Formats: sequence, C-alpha cells, structure tokens
Amino acid sequence: LLTESYTASTDIYTMFLEKAFQISNADSMVGMIVPTSWQTGDGYQNFRKLLVENKQLNKGIVLPYDVFEEAYVDTGIYFFLNSAAKNYNSFVFEFAPKTRIQDSFEKYLNFKTLSSSAWQSTTDLKVSFNILISDLREKLFKNATSLGEITKSVRGILANEEDVSAEKLGEQYKPFFAG
Repeated sequence: LLTESYTASTDIYTMFLEKAFQISNADSMVGMIVPTSWQTGDGYQNFRKLLVENKQLNKGIVLPYDVFEEAYVDTGIYFFLNSAAKNYNSFVFEFAPKTRIQDSFEKYLNFKTLSSSAWQSTTDLKVSFNILISDLREKLFKNATSLGEITKSVRGILANEEDVSAEKLGEQYKPFFAG
C-alpha cells in the first residue's frame, strides 16, 4: 500500500488524496471530486485521523446523489489545505439528495461554517455537513458514557425457544433478554 491510513477494500480514492497531499507543497490546496464515504464510513477513520493530525478541510460540497447519470455514488467536491491546524472553520454545503442541477450550481450554494471541533472531538471523527446534526452530536457526546462502560453485555448465538425459561432453573443459568 502507498499509505498507512488506507484500510477500506473497495474505495481506493483515499490513496489518491493522500498521494496528492504527499506531492503537494505545504500550505497548498488539494481539491478532488470523490465519494462522500470518507466522511462517515467506519472504514475511513484512519483517513479522518490523518486529516485531523495533518490537514484542514477548507471547503466541501456534497452533491445530489445522481449528479453523475451513470454513477449512483454519493459524491462530493472537497478542498483540503495541506497543513495542520487544531481549531479552524470549514465552509460546507450539502445539496438535498434529489436536487436537480440544471446549469451552473454556484447559485444554489449557501455555505455554512463548520467548526473543526464539531467532528474532531468525537471518538469516530465522523464529519457531517449538516450543522444542526454536528452541533447536536457534539453536545450529546461531550460528556457521554458508552453503554459498554456501564453494562456487562455478552453477545452470542441466539437461544432456541425451547432453551429459554421464564423461571430460573439453577445458578449456572444467566438472565436472557430477547429484544
């Protein structure tokens, strides 16, 4: 692999972005049209970590889902500054999924300001261009306790109906919850 943060098996575009960062001068701008999956996909956390530690999302536009007729891929236009910063603002816009773009789309754009802290402070580093969701997520997770921290949960094979009893049959049996 060309990069350390590439972990996804189906989308290699993060490697192209990282290569662009490598061959670009410090403090230069790197822009690409790529799928949006890096923003929230579980397989892209290492890429988002790279952004947090070494780059800045300067501007992002999430396009309507069918902007390219033959490709049904959620797509965005992204501009990254090839330098690190801890607290900065990005200018973002997200089209409604079924928006029809007839001509030049600059007239549609009403950029919002997204604080980098809205996503950099979360454990999964997921990026949402919806400012309301970002603000809510930041407030919800700021002092949150994970379920794993307060419960002892065991996950395994679901029991057959004949293996479950409403009454405790002995000390070796554990409570069962079917939800």
